[in-house]
Amino acid sequence: MAGGGFLHRLRSFVSSYLPFMGESPPDSLPHAVFQDERSRLGVVQWKDSLEWAAKGDSQADQIHNCFLVSAEYRKSNSGKQHEFLHLHIQHRPSQSSIYAIVERLRPITTDSTESLTSEYSSSSISENSSTRDLALVSTSASDRVAHDQVYFTRSPAIPWKDHRLLLSMNFPDVARQPPVLDLAFILAFVHEHSDLYKIFSKQCFWYAAVVWGTLKEEFGGQETVVANECGVHWGIRWVNEDQKMAAVTSTRAGYNTALQTFRQEIAAKQQERVAYQNKISEQAQTIANLERELALIKQSHR
Repeated sequence: MAGGGFLHRLRSFVSSYLPFMGESPPDSLPHAVFQDERSRLGVVQWKDSLEWAAKGDSQADQIHNCFLVSAEYRKSNSGKQHEFLHLHIQHRPSQSSIYAIVERLRPITTDSTESLTSEYSSSSISENSSTRDLALVSTSASDRVAHDQVYFTRSPAIPWKDHRLLLSMNFPDVARQPPVLDLAFILAFVHEHSDLYKIFSKQCFWYAAVVWGTLKEEFGGQETVVANECGVHWGIRWVNEDQKMAAVTSTRAGYNTALQTFRQEIAAKQQERVAYQNKISEQAQTIANLERELALIKQSHR
C-alpha cells in the first residue's frame, strides 16, 4: 500500500516536468499548469515545478498566460465537515481550462489506521475526503507537518458528491485576475509559514480561509455568500477572524516579496541569455569577417 502511494506521488512529480503521462493536452498548453488528470501535488512541489518551467524557453510565455478566473469555497456534509477550495484556472489564448482542488489534509501518524494509499490516492478521494481532516477525537496528528495539496481534474465536476457550496468568487476585472504563479506562491507561502497541522487552530478550515482571504483582498475578488458556515463544526467557529486577517496581511506581503525575487532572477537569467546570444553573434560575425579577409588574400595571390 505504501509503495503504491509512493509511486503515485512520483508519477505526479515527474508529470510536472515532462509532457502528459496519459492523455496529452495541446502543445500550446503549459504542462506545469495543465497537470495529468487526477494528479496530486504538494503546494510547494507545484510552485517549484512552475518556477522551473517559467525559467525555461518552451513554457514560460504560456505559464504567464494562465489565470485563476473563479473560485468556490466548499464544505463536506459529513464526517468532520472538511473544507476545501475548488479553483478554475484558464489558459487565455486557447480558453482551455483545468480545475484544482486545494486542501489541507491531516498528517498520517505511525499509529494511524489509514494507509498511505487512502491519503494520497486519487482513486480513494471520494470515500475519504470528509473523514481525513480535523480528527478532534484524537490529537495524534497534531503539530505534525500538514499535507497541503493540489488535486487536478479536467472536468468542472468535483470528484466526490457529499459537499455544499459556502462561497463563490469571481474576478470580473480581467486585468486583476490572479496569475497562476501568484496562486502557486500564495499556496506555498501559507504552507511554509504555518506548516504544522494544529487541530484547534491550523486545520483545513484555517488553510482554506487564509488562501481565500488572500485571493479576495489581493485581487479584488467579488464574493457571493451562499452560507455563512466557513470554519464551523459542531456549532463552533474554529477560525479566529483577527488571526485569519493577520495571516492574510502577512501572506500578501510575504508572497509578493518572494515572487518579486523570483521575477528578478528570471530577468537576470534573460539578460544573461541575451548577452550570451549577442556574444555568439559577435563571434560568428568575427569569424565571417576573417573568412572573407582570408578569401581576399588568397584571391590576391593568384
